[in-house]
Amino acid sequence: MFFALLMSLSLQAAVIDRLPIVTAETFVPGRSWVWTYYEDETVYSTEKYTVLSRQGSVVRLEMASHYGQETEFKAHHRLEVDIAKCLDAHSRRHDYRGWSIKMFHLNAGRWELIDNPQHTKPFEEKFNCDPHVRTERAKATVIGRDLRGNHVFQQRRYGVDKGTWFHLEGEEGGTAAYKRMGPTYHFELTR
Repeated sequence: MFFALLMSLSLQAAVIDRLPIVTAETFVPGRSWVWTYYEDETVYSTEKYTVLSRQGSVVRLEMASHYGQETEFKAHHRLEVDIAKCLDAHSRRHDYRGWSIKMFHLNAGRWELIDNPQHTKPFEEKFNCDPHVRTERAKATVIGRDLRGNHVFQQRRYGVDKGTWFHLEGEEGGTAAYKRMGPTYHFELTR
């Protein structure tokens, strides 16, 4: 595996007071992130999030993918995310409040709103809005290093360690670095 956690340590509050989070300013129109998805060590697909626009705290992102060894990205979804709502949902250490995003899918060349408020996973598995360092057993913050030497962190919930690992520092601070989804499937930020 190209990306592996060499060490992980329970993070003490004295080491770091707040975790990096995204802000509306993170989302500059034209900026993009690319995550490569792997099945075992074989590239399964590649997904790109591109910032289309930002008005105040509302950001529009386009999701595009290609599969296997293809190279051309094809747009398939758009997200409309109010970053202020994401940050507010995580503003209290022990009182998470739900929020939603708007999601659109491409249908016959037109973007159509998917009915019903959408779960925030397509956004929150890629971008961190939770600044709180947790040291209690039920919900703990874990820090580690990847093979490239980057510090990464994860917010564990009730002992579950299957969440996204985010970059702890640098330009990509608060952006997903890695996530394992089952025994052989994972994604990595590759660009």
